[in-house]
Amino acid sequence: MVICQVITTLVYGGAERLLVNFSNILVARHEVHIIYLKGDPKLKDFLDTRIKLHHIPLNFFCATNIRKLIKQIRPDIVHTHLGHADLLGMWACRRLNLKLFCTMHNVYFKWNWIDRLIFCAYYVAFKTFARHCHVSAISRAVSNHVRDKLGVNPNNISINYNAIPDRNKVEASRADLRRQLGLKDSDFVILNIGRLRIQKAQDTLLKAIPIVRHEIPNLKVMIVGEGELWHSLIGLSNNLKVDDIVTFVGGTSHPEMYMNSSDIFVLPSVFEGLPTVVLEAFRSSIPVIASDIDGTNELIRDGINGLLFETKDHQALASCIVKLFSSHEFRESLSKAGQTTFQEKYNITAYAKQLESLYSK
Repeated sequence: MVICQVITTLVYGGAERLLVNFSNILVARHEVHIIYLKGDPKLKDFLDTRIKLHHIPLNFFCATNIRKLIKQIRPDIVHTHLGHADLLGMWACRRLNLKLFCTMHNVYFKWNWIDRLIFCAYYVAFKTFARHCHVSAISRAVSNHVRDKLGVNPNNISINYNAIPDRNKVEASRADLRRQLGLKDSDFVILNIGRLRIQKAQDTLLKAIPIVRHEIPNLKVMIVGEGELWHSLIGLSNNLKVDDIVTFVGGTSHPEMYMNSSDIFVLPSVFEGLPTVVLEAFRSSIPVIASDIDGTNELIRDGINGLLFETKDHQALASCIVKLFSSHEFRESLSKAGQTTFQEKYNITAYAKQLESLYSK
């Protein structure tokens, strides 16, 4: 098959890493093209060299140019990912003789008029020019959203849970990694990885830190990611007087080195599809604390393979952090159960096979 993937960016996000990982598997048996629309393709070096990468700028002529390229490539499959690429890619493929797929990586919260406009655009697309598009949902929560909110025919929806490779590529020891990051062996490190935006709610984690810092000696917090809230979150850290123990790292192409250096992973998001970063924490055997939201709670069973707390409740988060700090045995129990969860269900090789089967139907 000739397969064309269309995605908005190729940066260090969960959707982007998922695309790179399964494309590297599919290219062994198929011709694979990837079209991205904006930004620096930071994941380019992680792509198999057999994959053909195309950049079509996100502008007024974007959909027209996507359509021209697709007519040149003549793919059997076009598969879109993320907002701009979904809508422009589906429009570009109207009335073309190919199979159209769209992976929905999230549920949509209507924060403002722009979000409402995007939501309406999806609804119209699935009712008109993209009504035959098959939607791959990354979780049961996303599947329900697509069916109930966007009106997609249930026969055109399948659930393909997020997945990652079975091993990370960090070979250095924990002690060596900590030295590279300027951490001491005695530090107790809390980690958060994610885009700095309202959805990820890093402010909830920051508000919990003043409560727990007096309970936990040598506490360090690493926040890894980029986004529009960079300056406001740093300002909040300063106002809470925790800037001496909180480090804002910025983006990274190697989240594994931070995972392998940390004691607890915290994801305080207000909504998610199915967070890849939790799978990465499971793989790295780090105990996870996360907000109790749809998508995330499909991965985490409270008290079994992680801890859940009520969304935006920083005091409840603080209690979870202290609970894990206080018991090394409990942390080990959660870590082992998390790793088992990952190994049983969320391997990228099985995901690629499932996707390939879906393409063939």
